[in-house]
Amino acid sequence: GFYLLRNGSCADVDLFPIDSGRYCAHAAEVLALGDAAVREADGDRRPAGCYARGARRDDGVAAGDRRLGATADAADGHVGHPVCQDDKRKSLMHAWLVEDAEAEALARKREEAEHAEQERKRKKEQAEQDRAERAIKQWDEDEERLPPPPLFCEARPRARRCVLIFARAQSNEQHRAERLLAKCP
Repeated sequence: GFYLLRNGSCADVDLFPIDSGRYCAHAAEVLALGDAAVREADGDRRPAGCYARGARRDDGVAAGDRRLGATADAADGHVGHPVCQDDKRKSLMHAWLVEDAEAEALARKREEAEHAEQERKRKKEQAEQDRAERAIKQWDEDEERLPPPPLFCEARPRARRCVLIFARAQSNEQHRAERLLAKCP
């Protein structure tokens, strides 16, 4: 469990200081200490640990001598009450479990984002395919309304073949000429 000390240090009462910002935030939630913003107390005179100042929680995990543990002080006119834990191993295990849960949640969120992106791409490709199919259908309908193309037959003395030339509508602006060789009638 977690304990908020009025004076002394965690070591004085055989408790352990909290040396993780994430775990300090968890302790603040459990003890209903209010503000859970993490603040590292570099250069502070007090030992490393998690401190509660009034309705605010301070995280001094990067400060002082970690062996001494959190100690109550009045460095800035407000008494910093140490937040301690009763079993160091439990806190480490909990921190690992929290980290694992957060990693799993992050992986799930990443997987959901990838799935959403794939679905968006699939829908975009489907929309493009639908547009292409509509354009082909419209082209076929337009082609049916065009008059039949003119046919020309010319005799080539050597080959004795006729060349049929006709235009086929591909769009409203463009025509493609195709030549078919056939025997003259």
